[in-house]
Formats: sequence, C-alpha cells, structure tokens
Amino acid sequence: MKPFLGYDITEESDEEMIYGEEFLIDKITDTQEAMLDLASEHVDELEENAKLPLSLRIVMYGSLILGVVISGGILSVAADGEYGITLGQMFSEMPYLFFIAAALLILFAVLTLVSRKSHKLMTESYEHINAVSKMNAAYEAVMYDFGVPKDAPKVDVLSFEFKTKNSEILIKKNEYIANLVYSAYAEGENLYLVDSAEKYAFPLREFCGITTVNKSLSVIEWNKDIPHNKGEYKQYKIKEDKYGIIRFKSYHILSLEHDGEEWGIYFPCYELPTFERLTGLKAE
Repeated sequence: MKPFLGYDITEESDEEMIYGEEFLIDKITDTQEAMLDLASEHVDELEENAKLPLSLRIVMYGSLILGVVISGGILSVAADGEYGITLGQMFSEMPYLFFIAAALLILFAVLTLVSRKSHKLMTESYEHINAVSKMNAAYEAVMYDFGVPKDAPKVDVLSFEFKTKNSEILIKKNEYIANLVYSAYAEGENLYLVDSAEKYAFPLREFCGITTVNKSLSVIEWNKDIPHNKGEYKQYKIKEDKYGIIRFKSYHILSLEHDGEEWGIYFPCYELPTFERLTGLKAE
C-alpha cells in the first residue's frame, strides 16, 4: 500500500518525495501563492512582535521553575518530619526562602499577565484585524478558483515518514507525523481534498473500504475550533500533553485501487463520520 502524503524512508535517499502526485489535478498560481504568503507573513509578524522579548520569556519561565522548586523543597522538608521542623519554624529561621519563592511566583504571574494583555491588544488592533481579513480573503480566493463549495468540511489527513517491512507500513512515530488540514467534498465521480496550495481528486469508484487501526498516534497540533475534550470530539478521549502534542487511540485508512496499485488515505479517528458520509462507506 502507498500512503497518501507519506514519505518512504525504507531506503537511504537524498531525494525526499511525498506520495500522492498521481491524484494532483490543480495547483495554486504563482501570483496567488505570493499574495497568500505576503498576507500570512504579515499576520505572523504582528503576532511575533506582540510576544515578550526572549529575555523576558526566559525570566518568566525561569522564575516559575525556581519558585516551584523552592516551594516544593520547603513543603517537602516540613511534611517529611524527618528533621522535626514545622513550616512555622522554617519561616522563623529561614524567612528569606519564603520571600524568594513568593517573589519568583509573583514575577511569573505579572509577566504572564503582561504577555496576555499584549496579545489581547494586538488581536484587537485595527492592523491585526485588517491583516487577518486580507489573509482570509486571499485564502478564500484560492478556494473559489479551486471550486471548493463554501460548506465543504475541513478534515485532518495524516502525513508521516514510514518504512515498509514484509509489505506492512511501519509509521515512524516522531515529530514528522502531521495532521494536515484539507477541505473535503464529493462531487460527480470524485472525492476532492483541497488545501491552500493543491487540489487532489480520488475516483469514488476506486475506493475499497475503511479500515480501523487500533493503535495510538500523536500529532503536532489540534486544528479544530472546538476543544479536543468538548462537544463531538469528547467521545474519542483525545489527550494533550504539556507541549500541546495531541494523542488519540486509533486511526483509519481509506483504501483505494488506482492504476493497479493499492493506496491509503490515513486520517485520525475523529474524522471518521465525515469520510463515511462523503464516500458512503462504513469502517470495518
């Protein structure tokens, strides 16, 4: 099977090729790409400028770590009872530790509030609102030219590095697993997947079925407007770690036979209802 949007690293090669060119039917023009890039870069620049300087961010997180370490040490000694020291006695003998810990945590809280206030002011500014509006307009123009219906749902499709062993696809579970966003819709004889740069078409008659793989995967971000633990996504029991990495317990493969080869579109468990509706297939 060839995974759509997969990178084959079975053999060492200087050339990195993503699978799926066979289904590509349209690409963004150079002019549209330049306009979209310019608009996106302006938004990114405004958001970057709204962040605290790197030195202050280091101070902010450093103060949190030191404050927690000192506070934890104080509580640990007092709770252990090994040294027969109570919190009151510690405060009497070493008050400076309490003041240092409090000062560090207060500093973290103040810098956090300043950071959030700066970000809020930036997002509410005319310049940012105007920049986002231009970026959205450029994106919508691309979607219009690609012929994407306005009500087409957005779906996450998995892109990853893999190796093949005994005809089995072994996904390399690292930072390269990405959940890429596509507008998906079925029209005429095809299922279409479209992003801001490319349009892919898959003949509906070539789809064979949807397989469920009960293995967990982690992706780099959450793309939906609804939180992963709310609404329609709550049922999937998706987890998020402290770094924002998203982990779900299963994924699916939408398989098809194309020009004598077996292909698979890999997608997270939470996209199953959309792909079932678009293809008319039900997962095994």
